[in-house]
Amino acid sequence: FIKERTEMIGMPISIFEYDREEELRKEYRHGKRDGERIGEQRGELRGVERGKAIGIKQGLSQGISQGVSQSLLNILESYGEVPEELRSGISGQGDIKVLNRLFKTALQVSDVSEFRCKTGL
Repeated sequence: FIKERTEMIGMPISIFEYDREEELRKEYRHGKRDGERIGEQRGELRGVERGKAIGIKQGLSQGISQGVSQSLLNILESYGEVPEELRSGISGQGDIKVLNRLFKTALQVSDVSEFRCKTGL
């Protein structure tokens, strides 16, 4: 019987020294600790991936807005002097739908004054 126990737990022990309940508690604690560590690692990886995805999305959105804003200002500058408050209003606009609408309006007007009248800026 001692030989059987030796094979199960890896060291010689008599049946009187073996506490099955205690061994199960130890196994549980080790399993729980290992499971928590693995769970934390997986959670961190998921968090990093989500953070990257959000960052890429925000970066693309900002880049597109800045590009449209700059293009809009280039069109308006071709008509003449662009007042600073108009320049700031366009540069500070982050909504791509608004910028696209302003861009289309800029293509339909003949000067900055007409653009300001049609857009209310």
